[in-house]
Amino acid sequence: MCVKGIRLWIVSLVMLCMGLYSYAQTDNQQSRDESKLLQVLHTISSHQLFKYVEHLSSEKYEGRLTGTEAYNKSARWVASLLNEYNVEPAGDEGTYFQHFNNPFTLVLDEGEVILHIPLKKGLLKKSYTYEEDYYPGSTSTSAYSAETM
Repeated sequence: MCVKGIRLWIVSLVMLCMGLYSYAQTDNQQSRDESKLLQVLHTISSHQLFKYVEHLSSEKYEGRLTGTEAYNKSARWVASLLNEYNVEPAGDEGTYFQHFNNPFTLVLDEGEVILHIPLKKGLLKKSYTYEEDYYPGSTSTSAYSAETM
């Protein structure tokens, strides 16, 4: 996912949480109508949302790569905000977190990608250039080589 996509996702999540927090703070029945909800959502400041995105995008969280301590640190920061806003936790064991297995790959170097096409008169090899032709993502795994097929 690109940085823009991550930022949009984070902004959307924070907006939803803040809106739900504000909505949940009212306890009379009339406040549950659509106009009240819209009024609450319009109280969310884009400047404050930008500050949240700016904070989560800072070097402090080192890109928030899944499975890293920096990712966990950023999740704890978001949980602290939810707690500060008195949003009731709905995660595992009364927390704000839902734990699940999510395989990830650390890309430590660019590696190489070479397509091997068997022909009657030998083998055709096509090499690809890192970043220009391919970029291993967080869900990339080792591929099969021609020898293992």
